[in-house]
Amino acid sequence: MRLLKRFLLFITFQEFILLSAFFLVSIVSYGVTGRVHFGRAGRICHTLILIIACFLAYIGVKDTLTAPPELSTCKLAWQLTKRTFVILRDWMPLFFAISMYAYLYGLTEAMSTVNRDAELLAADRFLFGETPAVLFDSYVSWWLTELLSMVYMTMMFFPPALLVCLYIKGDKKAFQRVSVGLMVICFLGYGGYFLVPAIGPVHFIPKAFNNHLLGGAMTNIEQNLQHQSRTPRDCFPSMHVAIPTLMNAFAFVCYKPFLVAGVPLLAGISVATLYLRYHYFVDIVAGFLLGILVFYLTTPLMKFWQREKERLRSSLSLL
Repeated sequence: MRLLKRFLLFITFQEFILLSAFFLVSIVSYGVTGRVHFGRAGRICHTLILIIACFLAYIGVKDTLTAPPELSTCKLAWQLTKRTFVILRDWMPLFFAISMYAYLYGLTEAMSTVNRDAELLAADRFLFGETPAVLFDSYVSWWLTELLSMVYMTMMFFPPALLVCLYIKGDKKAFQRVSVGLMVICFLGYGGYFLVPAIGPVHFIPKAFNNHLLGGAMTNIEQNLQHQSRTPRDCFPSMHVAIPTLMNAFAFVCYKPFLVAGVPLLAGISVATLYLRYHYFVDIVAGFLLGILVFYLTTPLMKFWQREKERLRSSLSLL
């Protein structure tokens, strides 16, 4: 028990969420499929490892070239080791956010064979008479498909862009808050895939569309990414809306220049998810509300974590 307490004092809140999430998904995966399911995480993990390796190599070369001449090789190596360890710990949430999605591939099908598309579609038709994905069908054009495919893909850059800005700025407190928020929203959002499994209009009502989404290079890249990495039944809530909403909310209080591009892109992504037939309107609403909810939850959760760590620290000092 004492060793466990010391371990909890050592790890950050982000690492605690990371370990808890992977442990929970592994247990659920083993209980449902009889094995620990890794989905398509391998391909993404290899890419991330390559990116991290290149980044750390750049840091190593830069620090080596700018090191004072009197600094010994052993001290320089020790400084580089410590800095590498800090960077890896700081950026673990981004790894979590990306790899956990791929980790779920195939698990949603094993968990449930019942789709909730009919209910989501009924909600859209109650609001608009038809789901917006079908309403957009009459406006399909080559240039609009190409543009919105490009806008749709910008979602993956929202978390790293804001985190890089805060990291360079040196605002470690804000960086940690955004990191915790990112991990919490992924944990809750991915849970929504299991609670409300849905495949989206493009697969549920394909005959409702009269026009094919034909575009150029951006459209082909976006469609290939969807084919290779998309987890089935990942509609509710729309994480393409939830994550940019959360990043813009954090940017409003931490780094307002981010909003210049962040707000227009969030609006464009919201339209793109409907135009490209991946989501129902209620998915968009759920994603927006989830982003706002997590924004307001993050600070209380971090304060709770700090209080519990203080209690652990006090209990250890009494032993």
